[in-house]
Amino acid sequence: MKPIELKVSLFVPTHNPASILIAGLADSIRDRSGGTLLLQVSHGEVHGTTAEQYDLARTGAVDIAYFIHSATPGRFPLSEIATLPPVGDPIAATAALQRLSATYLAPEYAGVKLLFLTANTPMAIHAAVPVRSLEDFKGLRIGHTGRVVAATLEALGATPVNIPPLQIRAALTSGTIDASSMTYEAALVLRLADLTRFSYELNANTITFGLAMNAQRHASLEPPQRLMIDEVLGASAGLRLAQALADAADEGRQYMRGAGVLLVTPSDTDKVALAGIAKSVSTAFITKLMGGNLPGRTVFDALKTSLQH
Repeated sequence: MKPIELKVSLFVPTHNPASILIAGLADSIRDRSGGTLLLQVSHGEVHGTTAEQYDLARTGAVDIAYFIHSATPGRFPLSEIATLPPVGDPIAATAALQRLSATYLAPEYAGVKLLFLTANTPMAIHAAVPVRSLEDFKGLRIGHTGRVVAATLEALGATPVNIPPLQIRAALTSGTIDASSMTYEAALVLRLADLTRFSYELNANTITFGLAMNAQRHASLEPPQRLMIDEVLGASAGLRLAQALADAADEGRQYMRGAGVLLVTPSDTDKVALAGIAKSVSTAFITKLMGGNLPGRTVFDALKTSLQH
């Protein structure tokens, strides 16, 4: 019997936690299926840009794709609520997203078989220039991905510059931006310590990811194969990725500190100001969603309630 090969697109490099996890899960599927079901994994933007990944799976250009919601602002408006400030533990946030994916969030993924959603750790501002307080944000050009992060940066008086994650190093090197809003995990993967001097632990936003499979391809598999895909690449994989991202964030903090980057914790005064900004950004985003007849407040409340479980 000829093995079934599933084409998988991962826009991230091979040393990213998602790539490492999927590589191990691909081995598990190969072994559990006796070699009859194989994942052929590509890394980087081989099949399309970061923003195109979800559509690669939806249209069948690939069978499975790993995507980042913030690369297509406004396409997954209710899912974006998870990135609103304040943010917290990625494991709890991922579990909450997984629960909501079967109800409120399901319409956003029509046309694909959604395998999992994952929330990352809170983001810091990694800067090539001194950033010791919120006052230092004014006028800074800060690279980011997504409209929620942009709204937070604007509220801080910074100038948000929309740059895909894989292009952040080049933008810092060229001086196009002064800083980048990223997790410590991303700072580790992109090796930002040689380009930055300060990491201000804003912790106001995060980013979210998903793994989607072409719906027709999923349906074409035999029931045992579908079950294997769902079990191995489903919700449990999303939770494992959240843990891997959290572990990588811890490693990233150590990497940045060890390389001489100054890690800045907000002062009490800055914390009060950040709380006000967080409330303002969240309220404005939810109000806009509700104005478009989307249940923004319902999803926000459900998500925050879920985070308490």
